[in-house]
Amino acid sequence: MALNSETTIKLVDLLCEGPIEGLIKNRESVFLDETSALDKEVESIDFSFRSGTGRQAPFDDNFGDDVTTVIAVDTQVGKNYSEELDDENLVLNRDYGAGAVIRTITDTETDFVKLLFTIPKLFSQAVEGIARGQLFPAKLRLEIDIFGKTQRYGVIINGQSFKDFEGISTSDYQYETPEIKLRGEGPWKIRIKKRTFDPPESAFQVRFTDLRDVPSKTPLASGRGDTLIWTSIIAGRRIKTAYKHTACVALNLSTEQFGSLPQRAYEVKGMKVKIPSNASPDANGRLVFSGSFDGRLRPGRFYTTCPVCCLYDMLTNDRYGAGDFTNAGYISWVDLIELSVYANALITNPDGTREPRFAINTVIGNAADAYSVLQDLASIFRGMLYWKSDTVQIAADHGNLSSNRVPLEPVHIFSNSNVVGGGFSYSGSSLKTRSTRVRVRYNDPENFYRPNFVVIENNELVQKYGFQIRDIVAFGCTSKFQAQRMGKWVMASEETEGETVTFSVGLEGLMVLPGQVFAVSDAMRQGARLGGRVLLDTIDNFLGNIDDLAEIDAPLNSASSVLVDQLITLPTGSSPELTCVLPNGITETRPISSVSDNIIQVSSPFSPVAELQDIARSIYSIQSSNVRHQKFRCLAVGEGDDGTYSITGVQFVDNIYEVVENENALLQFADITTFDSPPQAPQDLKLTASEITKEDGIGNRIFASWSRGTSITAVFFEIKYSIGAGNFKQATTNNTNFEIDGIPPGTEIDFRVRSVGPEPRAKRSAYTKVKFIVPAISVKPPFNADAPTPDSQVLPPDPTNVSATPIGRDQINLSWTVENTGTNIEGLRAVIRHTANLTASASWPNTTLIRNVPATQGFVILPLINGTYFIKFETIYGQRSKNAAFVSISLPDAIPRFNFEVIREDESTNEPKEFLGEGFGAYYDSEYDGLVLDGDARIDEITGNFDDLTSVDFVGTRGTFGVYHFARTFDLGGKFSVDLKRVIESRGLYPLDTIDDRTALIDTWSDFDGALADDTSTELYFRTSNDAPQASYFLTEDDNHLLFGDTVLPSQDLVTQAGDTLIAENGDTLQANQQASGFVQPIGAQNDDQLITQAGDLLIANQVSTVPATGDEKIFHDSNLTFGPWIPVENGNFVGRHFQFKAELRALHPDQTPIVDKLGATIQLERRTETGGITQSGTATAGKSVLFNNEFYTDDNTKVAVMVTSYDIETGDVTVVSPATSSGFNVLFKNSSGVAVDRQFQYTAVGFGTKQS
Repeated sequence: MALNSETTIKLVDLLCEGPIEGLIKNRESVFLDETSALDKEVESIDFSFRSGTGRQAPFDDNFGDDVTTVIAVDTQVGKNYSEELDDENLVLNRDYGAGAVIRTITDTETDFVKLLFTIPKLFSQAVEGIARGQLFPAKLRLEIDIFGKTQRYGVIINGQSFKDFEGISTSDYQYETPEIKLRGEGPWKIRIKKRTFDPPESAFQVRFTDLRDVPSKTPLASGRGDTLIWTSIIAGRRIKTAYKHTACVALNLSTEQFGSLPQRAYEVKGMKVKIPSNASPDANGRLVFSGSFDGRLRPGRFYTTCPVCCLYDMLTNDRYGAGDFTNAGYISWVDLIELSVYANALITNPDGTREPRFAINTVIGNAADAYSVLQDLASIFRGMLYWKSDTVQIAADHGNLSSNRVPLEPVHIFSNSNVVGGGFSYSGSSLKTRSTRVRVRYNDPENFYRPNFVVIENNELVQKYGFQIRDIVAFGCTSKFQAQRMGKWVMASEETEGETVTFSVGLEGLMVLPGQVFAVSDAMRQGARLGGRVLLDTIDNFLGNIDDLAEIDAPLNSASSVLVDQLITLPTGSSPELTCVLPNGITETRPISSVSDNIIQVSSPFSPVAELQDIARSIYSIQSSNVRHQKFRCLAVGEGDDGTYSITGVQFVDNIYEVVENENALLQFADITTFDSPPQAPQDLKLTASEITKEDGIGNRIFASWSRGTSITAVFFEIKYSIGAGNFKQATTNNTNFEIDGIPPGTEIDFRVRSVGPEPRAKRSAYTKVKFIVPAISVKPPFNADAPTPDSQVLPPDPTNVSATPIGRDQINLSWTVENTGTNIEGLRAVIRHTANLTASASWPNTTLIRNVPATQGFVILPLINGTYFIKFETIYGQRSKNAAFVSISLPDAIPRFNFEVIREDESTNEPKEFLGEGFGAYYDSEYDGLVLDGDARIDEITGNFDDLTSVDFVGTRGTFGVYHFARTFDLGGKFSVDLKRVIESRGLYPLDTIDDRTALIDTWSDFDGALADDTSTELYFRTSNDAPQASYFLTEDDNHLLFGDTVLPSQDLVTQAGDTLIAENGDTLQANQQASGFVQPIGAQNDDQLITQAGDLLIANQVSTVPATGDEKIFHDSNLTFGPWIPVENGNFVGRHFQFKAELRALHPDQTPIVDKLGATIQLERRTETGGITQSGTATAGKSVLFNNEFYTDDNTKVAVMVTSYDIETGDVTVVSPATSSGFNVLFKNSSGVAVDRQFQYTAVGFGTKQS
């Protein structure tokens, strides 16, 4: 019977300002170490809640609204049991250790004490029989007496004047007394007595009176423990604290359940705030509006998730908000009511559920700058704050509050007629800097409100500009769909806000406030003057023929006709409209029915105003389906010294809100100019054929070329072509040429190309078309590589306009231009080399060959390898450009990946330190500290003087080809899809072109670095096997035994082969010896150490017949594996279980060699998410077994994370999810009675790798 400590922890957690609504589900919403207090494991806790009102009551005594002081004692009470022995080691006397300790409480204001005792040892040990050495219970007794100034009394515990402890304790068992009230007047003395039992020997279950096999005077002290330590006094004073205006929870925890203070969390419905008079909160805090708003707020306070109401509360509250600086008189709810209605409107999510457009669920737990906090709150509903006319103004980015599909009417129009200087200044951002991926962080309620992310991606921009990632925080957001909408809004806003306008105006600058939408009618941009001012209603302002007027005295300005400052020619397109700013400042738009000279008739009258003549000198603008005025959202209005106002705005698109809240909606940019016509169709399209030589023989290459013509607006070209009767294929290019290989002679090609204009409208021209019949292939004599180079041959030109554009995640389009400098450019080849070096020290010789293609094709698709790409042109005679052009690229992984293994043959902790694999024609040269090509002879074959050798590392003629096989193979434990990335740093060298080898005078040297060795190359290859290796032996973790199959090996020698590897667990001891020496040498293996054995080494196994075969570790041999062909490693995705690697070193010049400084590869597993369909759990007691569609990769450090979402959960239900394996998991739902119940659920699993069949 072991003793368990019994103390309690009493604490009060202050949650937040009050009043709040309270705990969402009472006890179920209290979490201790992320376990609900409704769970049986912690359901015994006591707790009490206060909502934070100004009149709330203090907690009762059970929760200890106390101030306590811990007084350390740390003194043993009495002594341990001891014995006096005679010369024959037999017991003479026994001392049972009774004694007392006294301590004084001097603080006379102390109301109570609790005493803490520790029992580190309490047991009795058997000394005979089959139970010898076994521990049995013992007991001890203590008494507590208190002496006050005027009275003495004994403490009664559980109805007795003493406290007995009985059981077994070999660690620090602790006991805390119940609260002991101090009586009378202090100070008080507290006496603790350790008492003996009657008879004293009855304190131990193993007694000398019961001994039979040994003498009764046998010493027992070493086998007895009865130590009592008075650890501390907890002295307390009663303080009744109500914690007014603070929501709090009091907890009473038992240390029997909690060995340390648990982490606490509470799921609450938070602050109650003022809400509009026509609103009522639903169960989730969303406001439901009915009737019209009378400008007042409802009496009392209510819980709501409306961010507008919470912002208003923070602005006006003088206890925790900005109420000392603002009050309700500074804020108009007439302006806020529409924002509140807009925020609480229900939105349908992609999964069919509905939620308010904006909701706030957050904790503001730290003091912060007031404006920052207020702006964070406003950001929830895309709002902004500013001060105007002694009032707080709140603006928000929203569309028409009645409907997202109705365009928002601008508050004012600015044209060349009412801006200073008559012009507008526009600026924009580069498309290449625009975010292509937005990652939004929110607090996930499915994971204890920890941060989680949703990612919004523009695949089209990713293809063009790669990954430009922007991270944002959705403040106060606990909905992944709300976070998704924020990410879509940010992505769409970056697209619309790529253009900014700035201009200055007079007093009309006061007509626009930050956040409002205004319109610009700019003749310089629209291509025609479509805006201006309305004229005074006088006959002198009529610009047409007076004879055309029906009545000279009739008013020219009316509710249905407007006299303007120019003769009107309507723009092309349908549905012409006139927009005017009325005298009351309202902007209205009406359809145009007719135009006569400078009089515009509208089909329906403008709204009545006090004096129609006041419309004179106001601003007007004309629009049609082809030309619209451009809308901007005001960012700032600045007052100048000369009475003018500077206005800055960003482009506004009406349907951005529909794009944010609907899955398939796209931004619809208005046509704002007559200049934005489609680009000119491509000119001079022609197709030619040329013969190319490949590994499989001679074939045709079709080269299409065209010109832009006079068009300067074509950004890129879209291509469609069909081969014979086949379907059309599509492609895009930035160049004015395109190549197609492998077309059989006599085949007809239908080729079409069109121009695409600039974004965002990207207007397209008509297709330019041509048909072409592929000619037959002629037979040519083979090229003679040894032909002499003509002296008159000039060097080819240097490549120009070199650029690299990512294509997808694994490729780039490397493009260049060939300038005609007199060389026959049709015969030029583009030699492309690569190095992982991204620094300025990267150079042409220190690279490895990656491609060799015709230079005239102008581009090539290459694997995307971070580093620097170099390019030179080469003639048929082998002459190359003088200077290499280069471009560097470094992009992060588009999707998080797990580096299963990083192989580096140039790095090792063993000796020699580098390149431990096997070379054939290649070896590691310590002089050059790299892998180089070997000679073709052996030292034994060399005749003559040994001192005459120029090198002892290689002899004979240096080879031009060598292979190096990596030292290790890699087993993923199953067939997986992996990404491979190569690691190569290689340079070329003339080994015999050194300073010591030169005999000419130094003044005659043309260089000091040696000749340029750029005819070398290093390629990395891999091959795979999908076979499972044979398992010979098993190694247990704890027992250090070698097992064979399911039986323990008898003691015998296990002979290993050269290169075998044995993985030992932490603390295991392995033994190895040479067969002939007979000497066994223990080896202490650390975690994952490898034992490298040699031929003839032995492993010694123990003789144990009862150790179970756990099969935790296996010793494999791979003699049964069958590998496929070698494949070049160019960043890509491949499938296999076992991977082997090799490198091939080549020198196209016999006097050169590559030097490989870095060599390796990275094996990566891609992160993936799998979501199951909605299914039933059933009622099996073991739970529902769920198998993943595809297995994940797992090991000791790589796990699968599973989140289960239930749809018909009931109050009291508990979800139990087993740890996920690579193939699946179990899920079990229990009701409040602990019985398995059938529930609907859906899972999401996140891990790495996809196991293949």
